[in-house]
Amino acid sequence: QRFLQEGEKVGYPHNWEKPSSEWTGAQAMVGYLMFDAWINNTERHEQNWGIVLHKAGPDVGKVRHFLAPLFDNSSCLGWTLPEQKKVEMLKTFGSITEYAVKSESEFYPEGKTYRLSTFVAFKIAAFAYPGAAKVWLKMLSGIKKEETAHLLNRIPTALTSPIELEFAVELLKVNQRRLLEFGPTLRT
Repeated sequence: QRFLQEGEKVGYPHNWEKPSSEWTGAQAMVGYLMFDAWINNTERHEQNWGIVLHKAGPDVGKVRHFLAPLFDNSSCLGWTLPEQKKVEMLKTFGSITEYAVKSESEFYPEGKTYRLSTFVAFKIAAFAYPGAAKVWLKMLSGIKKEETAHLLNRIPTALTSPIELEFAVELLKVNQRRLLEFGPTLRT
């Protein structure tokens, strides 16, 4: 939570449309963590967060700080799994969910040596900022499996395989379901 409190000190990403005028970088961070949980991004460490400095506005001498847009999302969608393992998981009921549940973030509970799962990292942020979490989850609820499949199928075949694409689509479906099932537990 201390990490999210730091997000209060920076602005919402510059030139992004805010759902509410009061939103700061912290509410955007909730969305970033939800995105990481959805795509199973296991590498959102301290060097994969950024701040943009902006000098525009009525007081040109004053620098304003904004949360940077997301970057370095490459450690996701089961990228470390060998293709044969993906084939096995696609054939075995529940194994993709099991894999998703074990997905670790780069966040550690205070004083502990184990990492939080990407889902638990999002849950902590969601309980700290439930209004923001509900907005992000509502956006996620509007994304259809067919849309993600269509987007992923735009990746050149030289860079991926049909198995990797099928696995990614199924993993996104599993994580979307898990996140949306969590949503009703939030109180605002």
